[in-house]
Amino acid sequence: MEDSENKSIISTGSSNLAKTEKLLSITQKILSEIKPKYESVRIGNQEWMTRNLDVDRFRNGDLIPHIESDKEWEEAGKNGQPAWCYYDNDPENGKKYGKLYNWHAVNDSRGLAPEGYHIPTDEEWSILEEFLGGKIAGGSMKSIEDWGKWSDEFGRPRNGNGSNSSSFNGLPGGSRGSDGKFYNIKNEAFFWSASSKNDSIAFYRNLFFKTDILFSTNFKNFLKSGGSSVRCCKVDIVTNFKINGEIGNQKWMTRNLDVDCFRNGDLIPHIESDEEWKKAGENGQPAWCYFNNDSKNGKKYGKLYNWFAVNDPRELTPEGWKVPTDDEWDILEEFLGGKDFASYKLKSVEGWDDWKDKNGKIQNTNGNNLSGFNALPGGLRKDDGSFEGINLNAIFWGIKYRFIKEDSVYPFNFYLTDTDNDIYRLIIDQQYPVNKSSGLSLRCIAKPKFESLKIGNQEWMTKNLDVDCFRNGDLIPYRGSKEDWEEAALNGQPGWCYYGDGYDYGCRNIKNGMIYGKLYNWFAVNDLRGLAPKGWHVPTDKELSELEAYLGEDSAGFKLKSKEKWGHSEDDNGNIQNGNGDNSSGLNCLPSGYRGKIRYFDKGNFFNVCEYFYEINYCAYFWSATERDNYNAFYRELNSFSNTLKRESASKSFGATIRLIRD
Repeated sequence: MEDSENKSIISTGSSNLAKTEKLLSITQKILSEIKPKYESVRIGNQEWMTRNLDVDRFRNGDLIPHIESDKEWEEAGKNGQPAWCYYDNDPENGKKYGKLYNWHAVNDSRGLAPEGYHIPTDEEWSILEEFLGGKIAGGSMKSIEDWGKWSDEFGRPRNGNGSNSSSFNGLPGGSRGSDGKFYNIKNEAFFWSASSKNDSIAFYRNLFFKTDILFSTNFKNFLKSGGSSVRCCKVDIVTNFKINGEIGNQKWMTRNLDVDCFRNGDLIPHIESDEEWKKAGENGQPAWCYFNNDSKNGKKYGKLYNWFAVNDPRELTPEGWKVPTDDEWDILEEFLGGKDFASYKLKSVEGWDDWKDKNGKIQNTNGNNLSGFNALPGGLRKDDGSFEGINLNAIFWGIKYRFIKEDSVYPFNFYLTDTDNDIYRLIIDQQYPVNKSSGLSLRCIAKPKFESLKIGNQEWMTKNLDVDCFRNGDLIPYRGSKEDWEEAALNGQPGWCYYGDGYDYGCRNIKNGMIYGKLYNWFAVNDLRGLAPKGWHVPTDKELSELEAYLGEDSAGFKLKSKEKWGHSEDDNGNIQNGNGDNSSGLNCLPSGYRGKIRYFDKGNFFNVCEYFYEINYCAYFWSATERDNYNAFYRELNSFSNTLKRESASKSFGATIRLIRD
């Protein structure tokens, strides 16, 4: 009887133990599969984690040895074994500074970096350094607090903190020597690279509290057996796949197009002979070729296409991509620093021929490619079939073409420079005549994606409209100058501009456009070709009223307005009032201003003509799709002086912003 009970107990105990072990196994598996989220920041064309790495497992789930004692740390280094620790073996330090790893953990084939990230190479650190200003990059990388204080040679106290303007947020996590000793927390930060210098030393970067310099391996050697922080870099589609890269709010291909068929599968004619190329142009037929009909050039520079291939309704660009408009080139140029700097950041770091300046001095014409655009000098094919300009020029199709010349600092829309880098206007360049029969490179831009959110039963875009083409692909005319805008108003023609355009001939205030989007007249809103992208429309007066009712008539404006940028005002008692809203709607409406009116007299009647710009930072006008009469249409107004959404009407020739609603 007793033996039977004992056997039962043993059996039950074994069963429970097995269940416990199984539960532990399942729990460990679940924990190993949980993928933590890592905050990151885009710096130039790279994306970096904003905190030091703090993992204790390789990517495959294997534990990384946690080593505390000096002796065991030293032994791990000698034997090439991976290891990690906290500074001073104190987990509290880990909460702020992450873990310290030896380079054998960094280089382990099981993968130290989380999925989607990698340990940056020495080259990637150099790209970051150059983007942030070169050797002084450390100041913008260091955090705004936690760095040690020191006194200069005159005994004056100095603060070791940085500006963190890059948002890298480099913290002084110190290091661990190959002997297991800990050094310089609060004063220094070391970051491993994935690049090995030799058998015992690997490349790294170092921040120090007494300077804004970003030091490298040349400053002092750091053994692979030492312990450093790790900052991961996101796997970059530009670097790894050479397909596309984000520049500002745009996404561009980083290689010239190299397809030989349209989107529907039809082959684009491959034409080599000069006579046939010329004939294709005369007959308006699509064609492509390699420079000098050499496929080796195609591997590097892609294909050259005539305009008839680019503009074919079967579409040359891959799904999700399009031919860039002139405005999109301008936005790219502005984001990269304007005409004085953009070309240098667009051009590749090699492949461009040197040239002699007016003093006979040889000048290097390569760029630094900080944009990641990697513009290569692929030359062109002229309409007579001859080839010119390889290693000298990059000319890209768009709605208008773009020309980057070897002796230029600028990207061009019908612009060139002479050897003195003076700019002059050019419609057709006599040295490199370009027409629809020419063969040029094509660099595609991604079609914009529109963010939206639900408010009640409606779905609204969260940004102002910023397109320069109708839905069918036709360009919406740019009407920047006062004369062009007035002509459109008189003739009922569509047009758009940026706030502040037209005060100088050809001047576009792109910076305002990047923040507030475009201002459109109502003739663009009402055009049959469709201003809104597929699936969206300009809201009717009724739909805007429904939005107002849902948010509350007395507070709709406050809920719609952004939390910043709105100007202050005075109330009736002279008290300063903040014009910002709380953006609780999520629509983040910005004070984009409007293009206002003067009046002209015609056939016994007064009419409004929009010519001037008003009230940026103080108001925003949003068109509806509903007209009031032959001359006016309804809109909604937000301003700094009120928390309501006002229903008004204005001349159809006004310039106002547009916020779209889902069909």
